Amino acid sequence: MIYDQLERQSPFLGSEIKKTLEMRALELLGVCLIILSFIFTMVIATYSPEDPSWISATDAPIKNFFGAMGATMIAPFMLILGWATWFFAILI
Repeated sequence: MIYDQLERQSPFLGSEIKKTLEMRALELLGVCLIILSFIFTMVIATYSPEDPSWISATDAPIKNFFGAMGATMIAPFMLILGWATWFFAILI
């Protein structure tokens, strides 16, 4: 009888705790996507074609909010998609 009860129960987590953890994981994913979208929006909004990146070599100061990393990250997107890159920030 006790063996049957142990078999039915999860060894570590009950069903209510599992549901709660799954909900919190989805909420955490949502918060991470909002932060990623904000970062991507800031990188696009502060894009400048004069920023040094792997596409253009220049001694001009970096104007991108995230510095050289942001300028390097956004350069191929702007080269290929142009201002349609805003769609990805909205999509995220």
